[in-house]
Amino acid sequence: MSTDLSMTRRVLSLLAAASLALPAATQSHKELRLKDGRVLVGHVRANGDGFQVTTRDGTVSVTGSDVASVRTHKELQAAFAAKARKSGDSVFARLQLAKIAREYGLEPEMWRQLDRALPKAEADAASATMRRLRDFLAELEPELLPSAKRQAPTQKRVEALLRLCHATTKPGKLAAVEELLVREPNADQALRQLARQQSSYRQRIAAIGALQRRTTKGNDRFVLRTAVLDQSDKVRAAAASLGRPTVTSADVAYMASGLGHSSAKLRVRTAAALGALGHAAAVD
Repeated sequence: MSTDLSMTRRVLSLLAAASLALPAATQSHKELRLKDGRVLVGHVRANGDGFQVTTRDGTVSVTGSDVASVRTHKELQAAFAAKARKSGDSVFARLQLAKIAREYGLEPEMWRQLDRALPKAEADAASATMRRLRDFLAELEPELLPSAKRQAPTQKRVEALLRLCHATTKPGKLAAVEELLVREPNADQALRQLARQQSSYRQRIAAIGALQRRTTKGNDRFVLRTAVLDQSDKVRAAAASLGRPTVTSADVAYMASGLGHSSAKLRVRTAAALGALGHAAAVD
């Protein structure tokens, strides 16, 4: 009993000390290891003779007697830094560090590791490590969207994810958004609509990027049409780049009909898109 009381007092003292020593965002961030083997990481606050822990999955109440050990935000950062010093610079090593950072609730560190992993991973998109990386990115919806948005209808959820694509969004977060959009069930119509309607060219690029990777028939042709129809040079260039690896002579013939369009602007854009696709059939 005295040991249980001592642990409760230790957590309370850590909460009090953290409130003075750390910024508001981290002062209650803790890892509680429970005697039944569970590990809870999140924002901890005292609740009578126990604690409430708010994790990414919800709020859990525990009694002080259930707590076996506790680590503060600072201690978790130190433990992560020690692991990072011993790790290599491979995609696999960065991915493992990102997983550990998530386990510790160190979200900024997780995104930094993903930012560093992606350039090398994208050089070999078909590798097993890239597949593991994409699977991990697909788990990160709780880090990107609040609970209400995660439970919203498809259209609203797709819109919320696209709104995360802006000038300051870094590669790791952009890749997580794309992966979630690629795997979102029945989202093709919403993505097509938003690829035309969103005012942000970055969001339109994110939408067509997801469409190109989805397996629904006709998405590839939609992306090719975007290489002609979008008002932004950047979106048209992105669409041509996305379509280039899989374009066929049939796609080129489909695109070539735009060369006879009544609008001179669309004829010029069609010729530019055909050139950017780089397929031999475009010469004819």
